[in-house]
Amino acid sequence: MKKLVCLMLLLTLLVPGAGLASAQDDPVTLRYTFWIALDHPAVVDAFQPLAEAYMAENPNVTIEYSFIPFGEYNTTIGTQLSGNEPPDAGWIVERSGPAFQDAGILYDLGSALREDEAYNFADFSEPALELWTEGDIVYGIPFSTSPFITMFNRTLFEQAGIETPDELAARGEWTWEALREAARAIKEETGAWGFVSVDAALYTSTGNAWATIIALLRAYGTDVFDAENTCTMDSEAAVESIGLLHQMIFEDQSMVPPGSEVVFEGGEVGMTIGQVSRLTNLDDATFEWGITTMPSGPAGDTHIIGQAAMVVFDGANNTKQEAAADFVKFLTSEEGVATLAPFFPPARISVLGSEEFLTGNPRVGRDDMENVVALATAEGRVLSGHKNWSEIELIGATALDMLWMPDADVAATLGMFCDLIEPYLE
Repeated sequence: MKKLVCLMLLLTLLVPGAGLASAQDDPVTLRYTFWIALDHPAVVDAFQPLAEAYMAENPNVTIEYSFIPFGEYNTTIGTQLSGNEPPDAGWIVERSGPAFQDAGILYDLGSALREDEAYNFADFSEPALELWTEGDIVYGIPFSTSPFITMFNRTLFEQAGIETPDELAARGEWTWEALREAARAIKEETGAWGFVSVDAALYTSTGNAWATIIALLRAYGTDVFDAENTCTMDSEAAVESIGLLHQMIFEDQSMVPPGSEVVFEGGEVGMTIGQVSRLTNLDDATFEWGITTMPSGPAGDTHIIGQAAMVVFDGANNTKQEAAADFVKFLTSEEGVATLAPFFPPARISVLGSEEFLTGNPRVGRDDMENVVALATAEGRVLSGHKNWSEIELIGATALDMLWMPDADVAATLGMFCDLIEPYLE
């Protein structure tokens, strides 16, 4: 069970639809793993009725939800798959997909989905499926093709007396340099922090740090590695983009620094990067907030997609693949995808362009859903992944930890990063 990477939100959700599991009458208990915390009420409350609907249609099936913290997900799943209590189905994040496929522990969903005309497999966006298919093999179905967006504290922008990100974006002036200037102004005028990374995770070893880093890299025209699997984190563009973060932290002192536990939803930060599902964290916010597109850079607009797929695990101890595949089919039916769309932008074309999707999120207005969320979903590129991503992330952390120090030489440190990970890219 080697090469298991950051594993995704394993859904315990269920969507109205027909199923294969009902073809048998023997009792079946399916364990479905995910990483949305059970105390995340708005999202979990959307999943529970779906599970109940599926079990009502399939009374011989019992669905058990299993929550695993995101930072522990891949290790825990690997241990369970190699032991006597493997999960039957669940979530996988895009960076983990290649490793799971390479390890041969994902069940092929292709025939179960393609042979059911009512399922309408052709409704899924081909680019969205690219990471999860190989010929006729379907390793997983993306349930969340969610673009990263800028989330900002409108109250702090007003107190600082500066234009908001959505106003700048409307004129094509929302860039990473503009973000830096806004963060600096907020710090100087209000005393609050100007910016915090995705989930305040930049300085941790969890996969969430990469959403911030890759967003910057691509805006400046580069990435962690290129199509030939050569590390590009030591390129001039990478040094310039990551250098901007370093300057915000240690020169401007406008970005939440290492060791701090400040988060955006607490109201003490002007901006962050997030996804639609994270907006539920703002339900009890005591400040006004807004969203807009990601900042652009020298390479222009670069929409970044975080993707999670539903999969069936094919471990040696798992004998319930058909029932689990039917459950995944139920969850990813058009009805199921539409039910979850307010939290997870869908890969189904019919749902993404529907009026129900554009008006179905109580936290986001129609204009923002169309011009920010749907646009970025349709045009975005999925975050980088590799079959050896877990090793790359673990070994590379040695260099990245050194990067977040006041006297760090950004160019030399990124060069060290490339030296460390190059053997795992070959």
